[in-house]
Amino acid sequence: MSMKEDSKTSDAKENPICPICSKALSSKKYLKIHLKTVHESSKTFKCQICSKAFGGKHYLKIHVEVVHEKLKPYECQLCFTSFGHKGHLSSHIRTVHENLKQFECELCQAKFGHKGHLNSHIRTVHENLKPFECGTCPAKFGGSGGLKIHIRTVHEKLKQFECQLCPAKFGLIGNLKTHIKTVHENQKPFQCQICRAAFGVNGSLQGHIRAVHAKLKSFQCEICSTKFGQSCHLNTRIKAVHENLKPFECQICPAIFGIKSNLTTHIRTVHINLKQFDCQLCSAKFGKNGGLKLHIETVHENLKPFQCQICPAIFGIKSNLTTHITTVHENLKRFECQLCQAKFGQNGSLKLHFEAVHENLKPFQCQICPAIFGIKSNLSTHIRTVHNQLKKFECQLCLAKFGTRDSLRKHVEAVHENLKPFKCQICPSKFGWNPNLKRHVKTVHKFVKPH
Repeated sequence: MSMKEDSKTSDAKENPICPICSKALSSKKYLKIHLKTVHESSKTFKCQICSKAFGGKHYLKIHVEVVHEKLKPYECQLCFTSFGHKGHLSSHIRTVHENLKQFECELCQAKFGHKGHLNSHIRTVHENLKPFECGTCPAKFGGSGGLKIHIRTVHEKLKQFECQLCPAKFGLIGNLKTHIKTVHENQKPFQCQICRAAFGVNGSLQGHIRAVHAKLKSFQCEICSTKFGQSCHLNTRIKAVHENLKPFECQICPAIFGIKSNLTTHIRTVHINLKQFDCQLCSAKFGKNGGLKLHIETVHENLKPFQCQICPAIFGIKSNLTTHITTVHENLKRFECQLCQAKFGQNGSLKLHFEAVHENLKPFQCQICPAIFGIKSNLSTHIRTVHNQLKKFECQLCLAKFGTRDSLRKHVEAVHENLKPFKCQICPSKFGWNPNLKRHVKTVHKFVKPH
């Protein structure tokens, strides 16, 4: 090998580092270009299509090929992301898959593979410098590229990349590719090392770690004070909960959802009955690990931190408290049975009622006595109150005890307030409880048809 060739090889192996921003360049030639264009802001090569300027002819050529001609021949074999420049692919593998991120934010410990990304993070997240403002909505961005994508996809609704497997549309081809790999092919190469949760995108994994394990939830809802780890989750909540926008409708039942993933989970767990998370303490099964965790905390550990401010009811899940208030105290029951006009606050309750009462489907049998139930929770209540004699709800007027708060309420209404809303259609008898009316009809009028 000649001296000249040896010198070239040595230079190539050196990977010169920028003395200002510590960026590693592939050669001294590109280091010079980098210093001139980035730090000296000398950009003399202008794109004839979009007027963007570059410091080197090589960078202009890459820009035209990648941005305007959409040429991205370098594909990652691990997550199938495509790049227009081989160096970008190498950088992607190094920072995303090998997790080599030597630039750490001193304010929040977020790590980055490039110093430029760290600087951008500090500027937009901590200093909140987002000079690129949308003229249509209040959205702001740290870079012009983010603003352009926002306008094109959100306001102009330009989502020309359509999934051939489902109706989903995307403004960026990369998002379509990610959607196909993660949703339809179920490829989720980014796994959490703490809880084994898997994600299709590294950003989702990092957001999961920050919000779930590090408990960093810096995005707070101004309406209900709920905190989130990502701004997109906050925006989704505002639309679904506070603005009641639920555009995702189940094609099998009337259920509607504000988040598409919730619809997918609903179909998988309710209609296909795929519930792979088993409780080790009882036979309950769940479609999501989060559902199993909530079940263990609320049922087996009896953790119920959400208390109703109107009555003593307590709940393990905030949404159950909300449902309780709207259905019990505000009496909002919009799901009506077409056979008996009974009303329910949730579609699931209506479905259970229909199966148990009108179709007489009662698959839950007591192992101690012949009693059967259409709802599993009713079987649990039966065992607890009848066989275990656990009756913690005591009437303050006559000291009678009941296994459920609802039974106590009905007792007070029927016995002490003399409210008897259940009328016999054959004779003038009235009852405080519907089961007593049914028993009356069955025993007294068994051969008589109602009017």
